[in-house]
Amino acid sequence: LKGSSPLHITSSGPSGTLYTNNATLTADTSEGAEAGTSKCQYKDSSSPYIDFFMNGGTQHQQVLNLVPGSYQYDVQCMDVAGNSASTSISFVVDVDTNPPQITQVYASGNAVYITTNEASTCSYTTDNPDFVFDDGIIFGIDTFTHVIPEPNPIYYVQCKDHFGNMMDGVTVYV
Repeated sequence: LKGSSPLHITSSGPSGTLYTNNATLTADTSEGAEAGTSKCQYKDSSSPYIDFFMNGGTQHQQVLNLVPGSYQYDVQCMDVAGNSASTSISFVVDVDTNPPQITQVYASGNAVYITTNEASTCSYTTDNPDFVFDDGIIFGIDTFTHVIPEPNPIYYVQCKDHFGNMMDGVTVYV
C-alpha cells in the first residue's frame, strides 16, 4: 500500500459578473494520488452531478451556454485513491441583448447630432433605407453622441452596441 496526501482544488471559476452567455466552469486540482490527477463533476441545485467535459487530468473545464441570471455550482473531484475535494462556484451572467436606441436628434450648424442611450457605433447613408450596416458611412464609434458632419435633408441610420445588438434602421429628417 502506498499512502497519498489529500486532494486539493487549487482554483475554480468563474466568479463575479460575466458579460457573455458562454461561461466556462473550471477546477484545477493538485496533490492527492498521482499529483492531482482526478475526475471532477459539477451540479446546480436542481440537477445530479455531471462529469466535466474536459476531465481526467489536473485541469477540468465545462462550457455552459446560460441565460442572464445568478448561478451557483457545486464541484466535487476524486482521484484514483478515493481522495476527494469539493468547492462551490458562484457568478452572475449579465448579457446585453437590447440594441441601442436613439434618444435625441438635432441639427446645429452644418452637422447633425444623434444621441443614443448606450455607447454604440452608428452607420448611415443618404440614399438607401435598406442599406447594410457595413456598407454605410460609419460615424460615432463606441460613443453616446454621434455627429454627421455633412448637411443633408434625410439620413438612414443604424446603430449597434459592442455586443453586436443592432437597432432597426431609422429615417432622420433634418
